[in-house]
Amino acid sequence: MVSYSAGLLWPVPYLMLKFAPMGKDGDSLTHAKVYRKALGDDAFFHGKAPGPLDISLYGSLACFLALGSPYANAALDRADLRAWYDRTEKAYLEVVGAPLF
Repeated sequence: MVSYSAGLLWPVPYLMLKFAPMGKDGDSLTHAKVYRKALGDDAFFHGKAPGPLDISLYGSLACFLALGSPYANAALDRADLRAWYDRTEKAYLEVVGAPLF
């Protein structure tokens, strides 16, 4: 009985995702350029050391780069974030001692 009634719930997440604003605020390159502008001349978002935002974004990008995403590579290269990514990866490796992937 429970397994059949669970099927009645499928429209809820479907409708929630159907009307979600994903992509309406810009593509990955748009967001990468905004982050680059926010970095300014600083090595990391919070200054001289990576903070939560740097590590979070690094982890997200590392996942997509490991999967070979051309969009993640384009975002790093075309928004001039490759040096930031490399610095953040180096800082991550110094603390954790192993690559994310």
